[in-house]
Amino acid sequence: LSYVGVAGVAPFVVDGVASAARDMQRSNPICVPSCFAVLAFVVRSWRLMLVTMACMLCANLLCFAILALSAEAGVVVSTSVPVVAESTLIALTFDYSLFLLVRFQEERAIGCQMLSAVATSVRRSGHVIVGSGFTLCYCSLVVQILPMDDTRSMGLGILVSILCAMGVNLLVTPALLLGFPDFFAEAAGPMPDLQEHLQKHDGYKQKKVSVEDSRGIFGVLQACSSWPQNRAFSDAGHDSQSDDDDDVLDDDSDDEDEPLSAPSPYRKYTKQERRELARARREALTQATTSQLWKWWSRVVTTPICSVIMLALVLVAAVCALVGPTAIHMNSSQVTEDFILLGPEGSQTLQTLDRIGQEFSRGFMGPTTMLIAAKPVSGFTSKITDAAAWEAATTLLQKVDQYLLQKGSQGSIVSVMYLNDPSRGETAVPISLAVSADKMSESDPKMITLVKELKYAFNQTVNADRTAAFAMISPNLKTTSPAAVEWTEQLRKLADMENNAESSPIEVYVESQTAQMLDVELGVFSTFPWLVVLSLIGCIIMVGFIYRSVLVAVRSIVTIVFTLAVVYMFAHGIFGLGWLRNAGIPVGGTEGLFFMVPVTTFTIVLGLALDYDIFLLGRMVELRERGRPSTDAVAEGVAQTGHVITCAGLMMAIAFGGLLLSEVPSMRQASCIFVSAVLLDTFLVRTALTPALTAALGEANWWPREFKR
Repeated sequence: LSYVGVAGVAPFVVDGVASAARDMQRSNPICVPSCFAVLAFVVRSWRLMLVTMACMLCANLLCFAILALSAEAGVVVSTSVPVVAESTLIALTFDYSLFLLVRFQEERAIGCQMLSAVATSVRRSGHVIVGSGFTLCYCSLVVQILPMDDTRSMGLGILVSILCAMGVNLLVTPALLLGFPDFFAEAAGPMPDLQEHLQKHDGYKQKKVSVEDSRGIFGVLQACSSWPQNRAFSDAGHDSQSDDDDDVLDDDSDDEDEPLSAPSPYRKYTKQERRELARARREALTQATTSQLWKWWSRVVTTPICSVIMLALVLVAAVCALVGPTAIHMNSSQVTEDFILLGPEGSQTLQTLDRIGQEFSRGFMGPTTMLIAAKPVSGFTSKITDAAAWEAATTLLQKVDQYLLQKGSQGSIVSVMYLNDPSRGETAVPISLAVSADKMSESDPKMITLVKELKYAFNQTVNADRTAAFAMISPNLKTTSPAAVEWTEQLRKLADMENNAESSPIEVYVESQTAQMLDVELGVFSTFPWLVVLSLIGCIIMVGFIYRSVLVAVRSIVTIVFTLAVVYMFAHGIFGLGWLRNAGIPVGGTEGLFFMVPVTTFTIVLGLALDYDIFLLGRMVELRERGRPSTDAVAEGVAQTGHVITCAGLMMAIAFGGLLLSEVPSMRQASCIFVSAVLLDTFLVRTALTPALTAALGEANWWPREFKR
């Protein structure tokens, strides 16, 4: 024997499960250490990195325990769910942990005691994390309206990973920080010199702080945990209207060993004076640690010229998305139904299917079944063996052979009425011979071999009531390939012509794996417009609710649609137009963009596009509440959040980039879409488009919300 292989649905699933395990073993050793490296660059504390490590471990255990229990309870969990859920879990766990820990370090740096720092971090960063997380949860739930178990399963898997990342970070992080306060109190390094920045602060100068007291202030600052130079302290989530600064200079502890207890001279100041001093220290810390590059860039992107350029960029993207070769069509014209893209490359199932196609016919494992039924006449049941029905069925099969199989050279037909095989030629069975064979007994000694074969075929392809028969049509085309899809559409047109003819005595139905895939695709794309509408409406409501502003929500939709348009134009160019394939780089296979990929990734890309918008807008709103003019609030928000959000975007891109190592082409396609969306949002939308459009709107951004002066 030269080859032995097994093909079918069950072997295909087995190969998928084994491939998912290999994908995780291949990507995790690269993605997780890389994300830790980026995190270390920001927090620069091995102690705090232990918190993230604990969150990763707990989130993974919880997420996969829930998925395992769900599978045992009968919930459909597709083979791709663990891989995508793991990538989502890594991305969100690192991002959420980063924002919590950076805020914690910021609070400690301005002199907050341990409990106050943790509480403020959870209250402010947690608010943004919950807003971002529930937006992503909503987007993953909207996927449930699609008529496919695989997409619903994917949405549920992503939902579980989002909830686990949120819950673990908001519970485990404060529990560890407060459970081991002495250990984490030293999670920073030398403070930058803030005296020059404090002397410029009006609130500081107005209090006429004595030399001894000012030394006390700097003593508190210098006693704070270590903090590297040029650090951007931001999580874009705190609200200056709160009393977060009240406890910074309070000394309610009698513990002489408390390193951050404020010196007793501050008790002579009123609560408002202590708050003013704390705010002076917070702003001085921000000025000392914000990168000069980000300060310069924030001033550039909030100029009127930049706003005009960004608006022109949005218009160009809109035109390219609507017309030309990169235009996006929400239908099946730009995708493929080839199921090969769902299987791991090099798997035994795909090898066996390829071998069968070489030895027999490429459509041998997925033949098309044509059901031919006799129409009732005047309310009475007709039989397929009636002369008119038999002749109409034979004529139809001859048309299929002539127009779609080129007289047997491109496939074969097997039926009791008509047979055609490349090696034997065509045979039209007369109705008289077929009826005679049907009536003869198999024990009749007069029955010759040919009649026996005809009777056997009759019994196998005609029902017991003799009202319907079926024909097996095997085109020499790979099942669900683009050519097979086109062939199936033409066959359905022939069937529809027969069914629409009033004088026809038969009804015709077509079934095959390719036809099933076409039906699924039709159902998906007929539901897709509702998916888009519900997703956008939900995001508008959520953003408007979070920031209590109508125009902020509308502007967010503009940037979201821009991200979606550019990302899917890019995906169409790579997988549809073959930008990389023509260069010999088969990133996601060579058959085009699989039809499930854009539909499944749409809501997740939408949520990711809104994710960092929420972080950035949170800091802008905070600065506006502190009394900054709108343009200054936008510029300072970009400057203060630039470093941290950029690193968060890199970690998310690394996490989703691990899917590029998958053996499944459709997973690599999804990874390419996720990574391009994250990088576009991180380096263009959040750094230029959002601030430019927000600055152009000015004070109208916040309508109908009003800020205290």
